[in-house]
Amino acid sequence: MNIGKFLNKITGKDKLDAYRQATRYQQQAAAAAPPQPESRPTTTQVTFTRTKCDVPFRLATSEGEWTVTQWEEIGEALEQMLEEVVEFVILTAGDASHGIRFIQSCPLPDKDMVTVELSLEEPGNPRTRLVEKDCGQEEVFAIFRAFYQTGDVPNRERYQPVRFFQ
Repeated sequence: MNIGKFLNKITGKDKLDAYRQATRYQQQAAAAAPPQPESRPTTTQVTFTRTKCDVPFRLATSEGEWTVTQWEEIGEALEQMLEEVVEFVILTAGDASHGIRFIQSCPLPDKDMVTVELSLEEPGNPRTRLVEKDCGQEEVFAIFRAFYQTGDVPNRERYQPVRFFQ
């Protein structure tokens, strides 16, 4: 039977009760259904052209891009990201002396974690690849501070290649 035709035949309290029952069934079905994994294949074999930066450090957020002159600007941008004022923070270095051109970060949905990605350059390769790891809020500040102060990131071996849909 077509539910629309059925509901059009009843009126008043009976119709309201039928809508409520249908809503309960829908909520129960949604709660019981297991989450569906993404069925598309992924790959880590994606590379990008190298980013250029003509200043010592450039900071970008969802609100704009500017040259960085002190750590406090980066710390403030990270705080805004964690407070959901800006969606992401990217810090790009003019000199990738340790093979990292930029780091970028964004909060993970429904978690108290943050994803940090590094753009890794290899000598002689005109392409760059991304690696990532999830970390807590304090660690994201430490990672950005280390990159700003040294151009390097501690514990780089803990990052995994970013997976992209094919």
